[in-house]
Amino acid sequence: MGDTTNTTLEIKFPLDTTEETTTTLSIAELTHVVENIQSNSDTFFLIIMGTIIFFMQCGFAFLEAGAVRSKNTTNILIKNILDVFIAGIAYWLVGYALAFGEGNSFCGENMWATVGLSEDKLAFWFFQFVFAATAATIVSGSMAERCNFHAYLIYSVILTAIVYPIVSHWAWSGDGWLASEGSAYQDFAGSGVVHLTGGIAALVGAVILGPRHGRFDSDSPDIRGHSVPLAALGGFILLFGFLAFNGGSQASISQPGDAGAVARAIVNTVISGSFGGITSLIIYRTGVCGVSNTWSFLMALNGALAGMVAICAGCNVMPIWGSCVTGIVAGMLFITIHTLLDKLKVDDPLDAVAVHMGGGLWGLVAVALFQDGGIVFGGSGKVLAWNIAGALAIMAWAGGLCIIMFGTLRLVGWLRVPIEMEIQGMDILKHGEPAYPAGSWEEKQYYNKLAANYQQQHNDNDTNSSDRNNYLPPNMSVPKGVGLGGVSWSPPPNNYQPPNPQQQHNSSGPYPPQYYYQPQYSSTGAMYWTLPDQRNNKQHNNKNKNDKDRHHHYYYRQHSPPRYPPQHPNEDPPTQAATAPSIPRTYSRDSEEGQQGHQGKDSKGQRSPAYSNEAFERDSQ
Repeated sequence: MGDTTNTTLEIKFPLDTTEETTTTLSIAELTHVVENIQSNSDTFFLIIMGTIIFFMQCGFAFLEAGAVRSKNTTNILIKNILDVFIAGIAYWLVGYALAFGEGNSFCGENMWATVGLSEDKLAFWFFQFVFAATAATIVSGSMAERCNFHAYLIYSVILTAIVYPIVSHWAWSGDGWLASEGSAYQDFAGSGVVHLTGGIAALVGAVILGPRHGRFDSDSPDIRGHSVPLAALGGFILLFGFLAFNGGSQASISQPGDAGAVARAIVNTVISGSFGGITSLIIYRTGVCGVSNTWSFLMALNGALAGMVAICAGCNVMPIWGSCVTGIVAGMLFITIHTLLDKLKVDDPLDAVAVHMGGGLWGLVAVALFQDGGIVFGGSGKVLAWNIAGALAIMAWAGGLCIIMFGTLRLVGWLRVPIEMEIQGMDILKHGEPAYPAGSWEEKQYYNKLAANYQQQHNDNDTNSSDRNNYLPPNMSVPKGVGLGGVSWSPPPNNYQPPNPQQQHNSSGPYPPQYYYQPQYSSTGAMYWTLPDQRNNKQHNNKNKNDKDRHHHYYYRQHSPPRYPPQHPNEDPPTQAATAPSIPRTYSRDSEEGQQGHQGKDSKGQRSPAYSNEAFERDSQ
């Protein structure tokens, strides 16, 4: 074919129904226009997909917040937002250069702080940055509620600047040894690179850090999060984000076959996640984990996430039925690791190890088995061999560095918070920002009116009785002092009357009956607390009340939480916790449900109530 550089084309662009414009382009100019369109469309694709993946940080934040106790909610939220900030700085300065800079088979050696990075690569930088932030977030969940904040800052920097970037260089850059010519390693969206790296770091961190205080005690083996709805919201966001996580890994939309690969990746992600969630739900329902007759939302959610993690490696090349099998096995593997970690007394509040390490390992095997031309179709085992070698290398690299890092932090005493802080919670003591502040129940603009009503009802001159909300639940009372044993003391309600100081303790409990508050209900149905001798006996003994109400009052009289003896205003609060009575875990107006609540179940037999009263206990462990 002859030289077509100077060949021209005449193209007409209709502007409206009556006017046309004509332009003449050479073949070279037309090629340049097409290349610009392709480049711009790929850039736009990466930005959109990266932005959706960035939103997964919100999902991780809600999921982790719901899975921890309310006293540590602010702590886990600030860790999740700092994952983004720290990853942004560390990956910009160091991480991207190690991952995608030109260098050797182990790591990159240029483009530090993006110096020398062309403008058309900035979208790719952003896409890889959100992957790095995801890998770091996995670890924060497994070490929740007892990790020192300084230790978190250190390991977050190391993970996003060194550990993850070098693994991604091995597999996804043109120079890495797992991506070199002759290598058959296959990991499309990061079952190994992202999830196995984060999962093994989470396992090492949880083991070296140790379980939460009381987590594996025989009398209280389970420590639940405080909000299933928060965890559910986070879970739905993550399920949504995984569609972009896997579909966006194509990194292009302008070349032939790109659209089909993206569509297959997204569909396989949905199918694998669905089968993973259903499998986990059914297996858990059978009771093989020690809990029978329960349909657990959290198990179904984590099983679905494990299925989506497992399909990452081969979502672009698997037939649909292959993703079904991948999801089923991922759900089974998740339940197995979840149960095994409990047996080994490894405390992982988020099941991050079971979801990400278990799902990531299985994903590297599944792609070799079920991809088009894989072992199931009579193909060779080369991909399987390389993927196993890659998995072992990732575990050795990430696990080895984390052993050194977490081990050093533990030796110098920086890894774990003191036991007093763990019992009290880190929201107030560490951050000064409780997620659910009791002060939000108190409104100063109502004080005068409350005081006037109180004085009118009780015909006294107690003008200080208006400084607290009568309807404040006892488990949300504001701590007035913290004892050496980690026990918070809170003031009594407005209507408390000091007992006779000469009265002796009786055999009914560690304190006289006057110290045990009883519930009352206002005309609007709001509950407040009084002492037994202050109840309206005429109303309380009304014979017209039905049996259920009478049993309800009896139930609360027997199970209402005792409060610590109030001190003189000029005296310090109690400092010893040895005689502090335990506080019931849940309360219910229905007596049958209430009894089940003390066994950790609701009226439906579910394992976890949506809002656990246990989350407010300051000294339950």
